[in-house]
Amino acid sequence: MSLVSLDTLAIARKLQAAGFSDVQAEAMTGVLRDAHEADLSTLVTKVDLKAELGLLKSELGTDTALVRSDLNAESALLRSELKSEISLVRSDLRTEIADTRYEILKWVLSAIGFQTIVVVGAIVALTKSPH
Repeated sequence: MSLVSLDTLAIARKLQAAGFSDVQAEAMTGVLRDAHEADLSTLVTKVDLKAELGLLKSELGTDTALVRSDLNAESALLRSELKSEISLVRSDLRTEIADTRYEILKWVLSAIGFQTIVVVGAIVALTKSPH
């Protein structure tokens, strides 16, 4: 409630002098009295808005730091998982390369052995053949 009083009678008389009817003057005076007596403590001020903005900025900073921390943790986990996957792929490739070397060596030695048998057979055949 306001500490300054409002002279509603004087307001009503001024309104009537300006051409308002008694009912209109009383209604207008009632509205002015209600507005004058209104509780302004519930209205938001610039100070209130600045305080709320400060809180929101603080919360946003905290949330941003938390998200950044979560992203760093996720990133580290993904790096670790990728390193493990790369190690497994390398191991599989080394195994396949070793198996392929073995197969190639086996094929080459078989071919050399077959050629040796053919050459030895040809030599034997040539030595037994009449001249």
